Amino acid sequence: MQSKRLYAWETGPVDDRALALLCGEAEIRLSSSSLQIDRKIRFNVQPKTALAIKRLREQFAVAMSTRLKGKSLSEDQEEWFNLGLECLKTGLFEVEVGVL
Repeated sequence: MQSKRLYAWETGPVDDRALALLCGEAEIRLSSSSLQIDRKIRFNVQPKTALAIKRLREQFAVAMSTRLKGKSLSEDQEEWFNLGLECLKTGLFEVEVGVL
């Protein structure tokens, strides 16, 4: 029988960028300069950065679901997918690309 409690020894380190891009439901509060994921994880980010993360999350999710369905990506979706992968690899949210 498993406990519903989560203990520190049962957890591991996770990159903040992966949490911000891939996990849960993101809620952006521009007035408090915060990005919350599932009302459990809170990041303090600048409002413009929060909006960029939100847009990237949305487009990256669409591109990933299209790829998982076995369909080919459009040119625009391919750019968003590559940008998302690059952000996960390097941690660059301030990448200067024509789509942001």
